[in-house]
Amino acid sequence: MNGTDEIAAQDQFTLGETVFYLSNGAVGSIFNCIVLWIAFVHIDTDDKPRQIIVINMTFADLIMCLCYMLTRPYINFFPKLLCHPYYITIWTIQLVSCLNLVWLNVDKLIFIQFPLHYYSIINRRKVVIISTVTWIVLGYTAFAVDSFMTISVR
Repeated sequence: MNGTDEIAAQDQFTLGETVFYLSNGAVGSIFNCIVLWIAFVHIDTDDKPRQIIVINMTFADLIMCLCYMLTRPYINFFPKLLCHPYYITIWTIQLVSCLNLVWLNVDKLIFIQFPLHYYSIINRRKVVIISTVTWIVLGYTAFAVDSFMTISVR
């Protein structure tokens, strides 16, 4: 058995791993879709701008379920050309999801620290700008980090 065969054997998913990824990806996608539907139908983001951050984080989690969880067992079948965009997308989504938690905590800090001035400091427009800039900056950051990586064929 040569080295290539050993690596190929290591990259194979067991039935349990495949079921884990596919079931969690499907359930996560369904629940994130439900949360987004509830948010778009019932939440007033003008009155509660922090909900934009929650919606943004839920969207990132939905894309993570769709792009990573449901495709992970089949990554070996993807052409190598898709490796870089695949991982840039995954890194961006993970970073955005984490940073949205930070933005939620900053929002809570401002709400507690300046309760009378909260709505003069935080509004829908500012939160949308922060969310957009977060996606752009972290996308470029993931792209920059990925530009130093190479595809290793063993």
